Amino acid sequence: MSLYKAVLKILKANKTNLLIAVIVTVIITFFYAQNTAAPDAKLDRGTMTIVTEDNSALSKALIDYLKEEQTVVELSDKSQKSIDDALYFGKIDYVLFLPKDFTTNIEAGVPSAIDAQSRPDAFAKTLIEGQVDTFLSTYTVFYHVTGNREEALKNTQSTLAANGEVTISRGYSERMNQQFGSLVFNALAYGLFLSIFSGYGVVNLVFNRKEIRNRNQVSPLSTRRLNRAVSIGMLGYSLLLTSCFTAGLLLFTRSTWSVMTGYLVINLLCFFLPIVTFSTCVTSFVKNSEALNGISNVYIMGSCFLGGVFVSSDFLPDFISKIASFTPTYWFVQNNQLIGNTLSVNADFITKFWLNCLILVLFACAFLIIQFVLKKDSRWFNQKRVA
Repeated sequence: MSLYKAVLKILKANKTNLLIAVIVTVIITFFYAQNTAAPDAKLDRGTMTIVTEDNSALSKALIDYLKEEQTVVELSDKSQKSIDDALYFGKIDYVLFLPKDFTTNIEAGVPSAIDAQSRPDAFAKTLIEGQVDTFLSTYTVFYHVTGNREEALKNTQSTLAANGEVTISRGYSERMNQQFGSLVFNALAYGLFLSIFSGYGVVNLVFNRKEIRNRNQVSPLSTRRLNRAVSIGMLGYSLLLTSCFTAGLLLFTRSTWSVMTGYLVINLLCFFLPIVTFSTCVTSFVKNSEALNGISNVYIMGSCFLGGVFVSSDFLPDFISKIASFTPTYWFVQNNQLIGNTLSVNADFITKFWLNCLILVLFACAFLIIQFVLKKDSRWFNQKRVA
């Protein structure tokens, strides 16, 4: 019992460092809350820009139609870099590109007559593409009937002038709630990982001190029992921390318990395994705080950047995602995104979800094997040095 009290005392003495991860998680969570639109009963206008190289009557009519339905903004700089920045920082949701031969291609039925770019999480993409498709399909029908551009355009405008009422389906609201919940749970990839790793770090740094190890060698408690007691104590700390983080996020997102909430928790528990095994493996052999800080900054924060926690993987090049796939953080985020984009559980969802969970468990096994091999080599080296 005194050993568990010692572990608790060490954690309390370093509570300032351990609270850093909690504060960072809270900040990230509020950031997601501010940048994720809450679902409601009305359909908000999307923000878009139009880059056109066509000055025909059809392109002008399409632009006028979209200005009535959406918020069309003009970018002072229409270079690709400026457009990418505007999409990333949320200034616009959608970009529509109209080429020089736009009208000719539409009338000829060319499927790739227009091009577009959008934010990966923008619901406005569905609305705008639906409106563009409706306008162009209506024009094409009238043009093929009349054979006259001006008359076809006039009939198209009069037909689409009729207004109707659009009602948001319950499925859309549920999907938006799930996407928000999955985004918030992504924050645990940094906050929970850093909190658990830091806890293991400060405790093992104390027990790995030479004077502490020498004193423990002459104590009635064997080294195996000592390590087991420390591991149980730290596992309890990690489980308590995970429970508090999970409960806090569920309260913050006001999530009612559902099947998808259960999958989020299962995914977190699977991610918990490589967190604990990685923390145990690294902190068992690293003997100074500077090295631990370096590992937390490089590996934990780096895997969050590459894995899609701080920046959505949709904005990152493919080779970055391939590198990130060698970290458990990537698969944790992939599962959260899968949950956020799924309304009903089917065979395809179950297969993908449990495959990602299996990969997380395999990461945990890999860290355990690495720790076992390193410990065996360290024991052999110490015995050889004594001999």
